[in-house]
Amino acid sequence: MFTEEKTQVVTQNSSSDWRKMYRDTLGRLHACSDACNHFRESKAESFAEFWESVDRPDWMLWLVAKLDMDHKQIVRVACQCARTALPYVKASEDRPLKAIETAERWCNGEATIKEVRAAAEAAYAAEAEAASVAASVAASVAASAAAYAAEAASVAASVAASVAASAAAAAAVAVAARTKVRKIMCEIVLKTFTAEVVWERIEKNFAKE
Repeated sequence: MFTEEKTQVVTQNSSSDWRKMYRDTLGRLHACSDACNHFRESKAESFAEFWESVDRPDWMLWLVAKLDMDHKQIVRVACQCARTALPYVKASEDRPLKAIETAERWCNGEATIKEVRAAAEAAYAAEAEAASVAASVAASVAASAAAYAAEAASVAASVAASVAASAAAAAAVAVAARTKVRKIMCEIVLKTFTAEVVWERIEKNFAKE
């Protein structure tokens, strides 16, 4: 995933320094206790090792949103995550897909925030009308992805995280399915928000304090 030079940048913080900085970052951002405990229990020797071992895409999206990283990039990644839940939506129900596509069009400058909000509301309606729990949650995932595009930064982190959390929940009919969905979504997040990219933003934010 990294070039030799980039790997050195991320892994050079293999002492307790990077752990302290990340722990302090989680504290300042008011991360949930589960995420904090997960980090505390990790035996990772570098941030790169830790970031690539995280198995909760909702935590990952929450963090990058809280770090105020590129909004449209996060929307695109959230939409990709939301697409993993579409198999749980019945074939005749197109509102969740339209919500995702509208958010993606917004990223490309081809849709307005008003259109995104309308598509998100339609997907939430599909959620309410869904006959099964999985289909209901899957529709919510798509709605949340679209809603994230329309939200202000103050609430964006929680919406972005809910996309990934809900997509995993849609597969909750079986633990194996949920684990598989989470793994796929983590890989999606890592393709854009690599350890190097995230760590650079953490260091930048830390320097402001």
